[in-house]
Amino acid sequence: MRWYLKCAVDNLKGLVPGQELLRKWKRQILPYRAMPGRADFAIEEGIRLINLIRSSRDILGADCVEIGSGWEPLIPILFSLCGAQRVILTDLHRLCCDETFGTAIAALRRNRNKIVSGLGLNPQAVDGRLESAPRNMVDGFREFRLEYLAPCDCTQLPIPEASIDIVYSRAVLEHVEPDVLEGISLESRRILAESGVVCHFIDPSDHWEHGDKNISRINFLRYSDAAFRWTYLNPLNYHNRLRHSEYARVLRQTGFEILKEERIVDPRAVKFAGIGLARKFQTFELEDLATVDSFFLAEARIRP
Repeated sequence: MRWYLKCAVDNLKGLVPGQELLRKWKRQILPYRAMPGRADFAIEEGIRLINLIRSSRDILGADCVEIGSGWEPLIPILFSLCGAQRVILTDLHRLCCDETFGTAIAALRRNRNKIVSGLGLNPQAVDGRLESAPRNMVDGFREFRLEYLAPCDCTQLPIPEASIDIVYSRAVLEHVEPDVLEGISLESRRILAESGVVCHFIDPSDHWEHGDKNISRINFLRYSDAAFRWTYLNPLNYHNRLRHSEYARVLRQTGFEILKEERIVDPRAVKFAGIGLARKFQTFELEDLATVDSFFLAEARIRP
């Protein structure tokens, strides 16, 4: 389906009142539908994210916080398999449940070889923990040393100051409004211990392109803020359209020193960049405009 038709349908859904209640009713009637390809990709990125953190500090015994955990706790379980002492999952809405915990375990089992080789783990230990995993979320979270804070405000977490070693996110921050993003970064700074790090994977590409390959991965940079606002009348489709350099600036302005930053630039998007861009994007460098994947690893500067 063309992106603008899908957008129109989603906008109509978003105008229906009582979204949270409707979501609960839907989950009571229809089971959660796992998407194996999406889960496999998330596991690949989780492995990359963990290895990026490992280039700076050990995960063994670490206390971690995940920003925006979503439905399936794939990456938190990867952290647990790597020896994290505790992983706190946070989200605006309570989305994890017995079903999604089960589909996460199934996806991790399916990707066992990739996990063992990618993270350098003992295969027998991984098999033992995944095969013996409980079927329900409460027992499963206890087994993997996971804690669930949802719903919660990630700008005001009920976590003591300087008590966390790692804060991370995957494909979440692009859906956060810029002022809230700054608040999350400041809160991350507050809860991190002196040697703590943040690691974020961000997808700054046009998410409508995921389902409509007729457009560029940065097609949404053509539109003014006023025009683009019509694409997220359904708030689930909000995208802040920040570029790689802007995320880097938020980290630095909120007290972080960037240790590593990686990006993927789409050659097709490079050709598109500079042609028909909205005025607010015309001063960005081509590489910044055409960045479609961003990874950041940063440490908190020593407090004065």
